[in-house]
Amino acid sequence: MHEPLRKTFLLLLLAAVTAACWWVRPDDAARRFVQDGLQRSLASFAAARAIGAALAVAQGTEVTAQPLGVGVVLAPGQALKPASDLVEQFATLMLAASAAFGVQLLLANIGAHWLVSALLTAALVAWVALRWRSDAPRRRAARRLAPVLAALLLARFAVPALAAGNEALFRLVMAPDYAVAQATLANAGQRPPADEGWLDRLKRAPQEVQQRLGDLAARVGRAVEQMVRLIAFFLLQTLLLPLFFLWLLRRLCRMLLA
Repeated sequence: MHEPLRKTFLLLLLAAVTAACWWVRPDDAARRFVQDGLQRSLASFAAARAIGAALAVAQGTEVTAQPLGVGVVLAPGQALKPASDLVEQFATLMLAASAAFGVQLLLANIGAHWLVSALLTAALVAWVALRWRSDAPRRRAARRLAPVLAALLLARFAVPALAAGNEALFRLVMAPDYAVAQATLANAGQRPPADEGWLDRLKRAPQEVQQRLGDLAARVGRAVEQMVRLIAFFLLQTLLLPLFFLWLLRRLCRMLLA
């Protein structure tokens, strides 16, 4: 790079990063985006817990039958135990996704602290001063300072970039499918009307028990596909995309500081 162009680039880089640290401040939008993701994962967790509660009630339902005059107590709800285990695992994954969003929110608050911005500004000014002249001792000192500067850049801007990318992808691609999946889970977790004595009536009506259990099993079966889809959504947002953005930002920092 020619000397005038190199110095112009250094000044523009210093101005852009300083402005982003102290004046533009993308932190409010980043926190809002992460909070939105957290609310979505908590909503899915709550829906899973509601389905689990409905299945628990169904599993405890007993029916008294008297074939050939002999009293027999049946528990047809136990057939729903595999579905209950699946829902419990899904709820655990949604809780883990919520924790991941909580970690992102904590990192966003740390990166937005004035001390991080101050350290980044000081490190950048020192690096620009070392790179201003192209003699060998200054270049060596700039290379030693570059990893520290890259780490501060990531601490300051990684979470805002990740949050913006996550939210943009969700709104462009995932939002319609998420709404359908969440509605399906909410419907699966609905309980029958809690009118007084309905359990007692069910115990005396085996056919009604079978009908209610069959309806619940059908709703949970429709929800299973949506659970898998939601797992894929939150896996992408809390693991794959963060790793991709971290790699991309690291590469970008190395290019800028090269």
